[in-house]
Amino acid sequence: IKEIFEICNINEENPEEIWNKKIETLTKRSEILNKYQAQATFFIGGCWADDNEITLKRMVEHGHEIANHGYFHKDHKNLNFEQNKSEIENTSKIVNPKNRS
Repeated sequence: IKEIFEICNINEENPEEIWNKKIETLTKRSEILNKYQAQATFFIGGCWADDNEITLKRMVEHGHEIANHGYFHKDHKNLNFEQNKSEIENTSKIVNPKNRS
């Protein structure tokens, strides 16, 4: 657990830098969990999954659960029903194991 906290230490004030750092560390977190044969649930955004299919596939192969975090990581309370439905359904098509080859 200490290793995971160390790689997630984010001190940047720029939100874009913080987001990029979080994405960058996702693979490292997965590798650390694999090292200790531990599984985790990762809430994945669809846009990230689209851009990182190999990493997503590896995470699933290592026994990690992939959960839906919307497509664009929007604040769902500010979206109407149809927008929320679209965010969830579009991501589900990508992260749902039944939809992946």
